Amino acid sequence: AHRDILMRSLGLEGQASLRAGIELRGAGDLTIAQDWNLWNAARTGEDPVAPFMLTVRAGGHLRVQGSLSDGFTSAAATGVIASGPAASMRLVAGADLGSADLLAVGSAGTAGDLTVAGGKLVRTTAGSIELAAARDVVLAPGSGATPTQGLVYVAGQPATLSPEQLSLAPDIAALGFTDGGGRLAVHAGRDIQSAAPVQLPGNWLLHAAVADGDGGVGAGAWASYLPAFKQGLGSFGGGGVQVSAGRDIVNLGVVAPTSGRHVQTWETDADGMPVLQGVRLDVRNGGDVTVQAGRDILGGVFLLGRGEGRLEAGGAMARGSNLKADVPAQGAILALMDGRWTLQARTGIELAALYNPTALSSPSTTRVPAENAASFFTYGAQSGLHASTASGDVVWDAQRTFSSFDAVVGTATRPTAVQGYFNYLHSSSQLMPSADRLTRALAVSNRLA
Repeated sequence: AHRDILMRSLGLEGQASLRAGIELRGAGDLTIAQDWNLWNAARTGEDPVAPFMLTVRAGGHLRVQGSLSDGFTSAAATGVIASGPAASMRLVAGADLGSADLLAVGSAGTAGDLTVAGGKLVRTTAGSIELAAARDVVLAPGSGATPTQGLVYVAGQPATLSPEQLSLAPDIAALGFTDGGGRLAVHAGRDIQSAAPVQLPGNWLLHAAVADGDGGVGAGAWASYLPAFKQGLGSFGGGGVQVSAGRDIVNLGVVAPTSGRHVQTWETDADGMPVLQGVRLDVRNGGDVTVQAGRDILGGVFLLGRGEGRLEAGGAMARGSNLKADVPAQGAILALMDGRWTLQARTGIELAALYNPTALSSPSTTRVPAENAASFFTYGAQSGLHASTASGDVVWDAQRTFSSFDAVVGTATRPTAVQGYFNYLHSSSQLMPSADRLTRALAVSNRLA
């Protein structure tokens, strides 16, 4: 009631929302020791309770040893996305508690690391998430045969169709169509450290189709299955992702996929009979992705659904660490849909792969029935890559792990080495057709294998 009175007095009733803010602060170290499930079912009633804005600021280290979750029925990874709004979150380590800026931190020498423990989550659905640390942001490794590192993601809310629309997507519960998510921002004064990757997007980005009359791919769909996500930072509801570190970014996964499905649109004629108006592909989400390191970007898996993706290193883009002895260390692995990647470094770039994630077969036969298994391209007309380095080489070494499939790249690919070589190490490649397709390599010398 007080909220409504205040909004009316400001002339903003029906035009904006007002939320309470809760701040937890401590001059020293803080630990979230157990799971916090912030979801409240009262948010979906006739007089819904609004979520709040949660800020946790530690003058020292901030350790997230229990999951922090809102918008899900539980804080477990298997929690189901609930309808309605959800909280936004700010987590700050090494905070400048005297500043009016709630994300302000001390210098990089301040003992302030923000650590998300292995197997734990920081997530919301309709809100935003902002992390800041004076020193390091650490997504700690998990344990066991299929380890899950610390995860941070914005899921989005369940996506709905208008009354005149009918989904043609296969009836597969694991296809999680969402939208309406906020942004994700992470900043570290020194390093952002993550565990070596244990999966590629195909483990959680599911794609399927209903066969047409000729046995080919008919109505298709793709969406994220969040309980299987183990790749670091994610935006699944359309918000952008901004990541920055004063020094190195190591093994980080950053993903912002789209989701899509074919839908029919119906109207009612003068006699009250339904009339099919057409079929279209309903594609949602896919915010911009920006990753900036003052020094090096080492390894990592990055997925761009649509829009602009930028990886910028003040030093080099080089190999990260390997998960185990028989799996070689990799340069950056880039997954691309309807967007454009721009890579820029000062002293060299090593790229392991650039590929379209829905074009590969899904490894998840338990979630997608065999009769619905399908692979298809989700590139757009301008999908592509521009990689440039001021010195050193641009190395595209796809043979270390990805020799089992041809490199299928977007329509516009431009590797540029101002003072160095362009080394392409792959047995074969394919360029997607386009009316204005372009592949150009500019370097002191090009080496193609």
